[in-house]
Amino acid sequence: MIKLSDKKGQAVAEFVLLSGVFLMVTMGMIDYGMYLFTKYNFENAVRNGARTAVKMRNWSANQVENTQKIKDSIVYDCNRLPTTWKSGLANNVIVIFSPDVNNINYIQVKIDNYKYTSITGFVDLCIPSTLNAQASMRYTY
Repeated sequence: MIKLSDKKGQAVAEFVLLSGVFLMVTMGMIDYGMYLFTKYNFENAVRNGARTAVKMRNWSANQVENTQKIKDSIVYDCNRLPTTWKSGLANNVIVIFSPDVNNINYIQVKIDNYKYTSITGFVDLCIPSTLNAQASMRYTY
């Protein structure tokens, strides 16, 4: 019969071996979940920006001001994210008019190639390093 006192060190060794793996899996799930949460919020912010763009009128005369309002709206929506946030999101926001600004049928709003930085760095190889989101809405006069 094996005495219980002979196995005292085995539980500690098993805990040390498994806790590292468990911690990495947990941090990977947190990182991946935060990536998906950020992507969802980017897509929602772009949809809101497209809705804002469709409500605006007189695009040919006020194109610069209206585009800045859309960028400000998207940045405002994204500022609520609890991620590792970097400034410069407005530089990645693009507003496209189809076919052109004088004869608009569709307005497309995009966040293009925004660099995403993960929280822990455990899953940098598994998730994309850039975030993209886009929304397109029909524009009626």
